Amino acid sequence: MKTRKSKGFTLIEMLIVISILAGITIMTATTINKALRAKKKFTSEIEQTSVMRDALRIIERDINMAFHYRNIHYEVLKKIKEESGGQPQTQQPIPGTNPLTPTPASPATTTQQPTTPQTPLLQDLKEPPPNFTQFLGENDSLYFTTVSHVRTQMDAPESDQSEVGYFVKNCKRRGFTLNQKNATSNCLWRKESLFIDNDLMKGGADTPLLENVEKFELLYFGEEKEGWQKTWRTDEKGSEEIRNRFPQAVQIKLTVADQDPDSKKKYSMVLVSALRFPNNPPTTKTNEKKDSPNEKVKLPNNN
Repeated sequence: MKTRKSKGFTLIEMLIVISILAGITIMTATTINKALRAKKKFTSEIEQTSVMRDALRIIERDINMAFHYRNIHYEVLKKIKEESGGQPQTQQPIPGTNPLTPTPASPATTTQQPTTPQTPLLQDLKEPPPNFTQFLGENDSLYFTTVSHVRTQMDAPESDQSEVGYFVKNCKRRGFTLNQKNATSNCLWRKESLFIDNDLMKGGADTPLLENVEKFELLYFGEEKEGWQKTWRTDEKGSEEIRNRFPQAVQIKLTVADQDPDSKKKYSMVLVSALRFPNNPPTTKTNEKKDSPNEKVKLPNNN
């Protein structure tokens, strides 16, 4: 009687199965690893672009609400004085009477009417206090007055007016110590002062908005000059045609490097922010466009 052999796997079959399982495991692990890396990359890009958009929104809001004060009352009185030549203001003669003959008083009238004082027109007009609302724009920095301040405490003795500035300077990176490599980087800072004075670049509190800033470039547009300008200053350092005149729009170019020091990836954004109310005095160009009130201001292409 023949004995029945027990069935089983040979060594070669076991090696083949193990090799197949190892290959499947490696392929699965590689796929999962790639998916995790892609997720980390996309998450980092989303976070980086979100931070950039948030910073640009803050800058846009401040520029939209730029505050330019004008003493309209003084300007109107000064214009009247210039047009009148400073001549004395006299009473106009009553029609039908001789201006050289005094008008007899009516016997039925018992009360005296007040007379116009015979004084020079607006002789007491005085110069107004200095205007501290300014717009000091350079190609890599910007300081101006705005009404975008938000109270963080109820009934705080603060107004909406403030001085705001944006500039780039060195700062410590988050998550790094000073003795580590790449511990510092160029950061975009926002300065805000609740007191408006004659020096917009001093005072206030500085707050970092962005790290790893590669480029912060500003251009300015206004009807006083053709095309985009690299500087726009309303103080005595500015040109005559833009002195005491705010621009109509500001173009912001922002380039930020990736948070990973070993990565060479960069993110760039461009934003054009318009001033809602520049509050500039009328110019000759403005008067020429009164015949076409529906005409909109077109921003030029800086390319």
